[in-house]
Amino acid sequence: MNTSIAKLHYRKIGTGEPLIILHGLYGSSDNWFSIAKALENDFTIYLLDIRNHGKSQHMPTHTFEDMTNDLFHFMNEVNLTKSSILGHSMGGKVALHFALKYPEKVEHLIMADIVARNYRDNPAKANQADQHKEILGGLLSVDLDKYKTRKEVDKFLEPLISNEALRDFLLKNLKNDTTAGKLTWKLNLEVLYNSLGVLMSSVNYADLEAMDHIPALDTTLIRGLRSGYIAEEDIVKMKSIFPSLRIYDIPDAGHWLHSQQPQLVINAVLDTTRKK
Repeated sequence: MNTSIAKLHYRKIGTGEPLIILHGLYGSSDNWFSIAKALENDFTIYLLDIRNHGKSQHMPTHTFEDMTNDLFHFMNEVNLTKSSILGHSMGGKVALHFALKYPEKVEHLIMADIVARNYRDNPAKANQADQHKEILGGLLSVDLDKYKTRKEVDKFLEPLISNEALRDFLLKNLKNDTTAGKLTWKLNLEVLYNSLGVLMSSVNYADLEAMDHIPALDTTLIRGLRSGYIAEEDIVKMKSIFPSLRIYDIPDAGHWLHSQQPQLVINAVLDTTRKK
């Protein structure tokens, strides 16, 4: 096996045409399991943990090229010649990068609350990159030799990450390592911290405009109307790049639209995959 390719943990459920689901930064396949269960009568679903997340292999680099290569290798490994791909946030950019590089392998491209923006320059949420730096910096500051429970870690993090819901989400990445006899992170924190610049800026409009040809991808964008990740100018830009782009607006949902309005996200996936 190519040593630069990560071994990806995945779950497979359902019957029907294949659908790969890619989670976002700090997430895992667990975050999308309830969505997958609701879709299992319509698709054979592959829920992946992206490298440096969940139960997948920790690697020294974390670029969109890395994650695209991992996905290409995974599809070959499980004998998938073509699949629909649903990606949320970071996973959505992986899905877009993959679809542009291997359009013949993508049936439907579905991006959940992410666009091809350089998020280091985002008018909808100007300090986004700094927020992620603070989050990862906070997690890196936890001395896990001192704490035995998630509750203790939560108490330490509270002054650093004030949003309780966000802390709860992040703390799902703690696990009891029986071999080490202590709590450890599922996330490869140092690599993710050092990769933030790439994650925030790569797969952007400049990258797409530099391409000689953008394939006529069957593309859908699902956005949370309370999210700060997509500005109106992004919609105009995305439509100019993908003229047949379908957009599903999810009311009363922010960036984590799949947990805030799961049924509407399920409906959007079913609707878009039946329209081609």
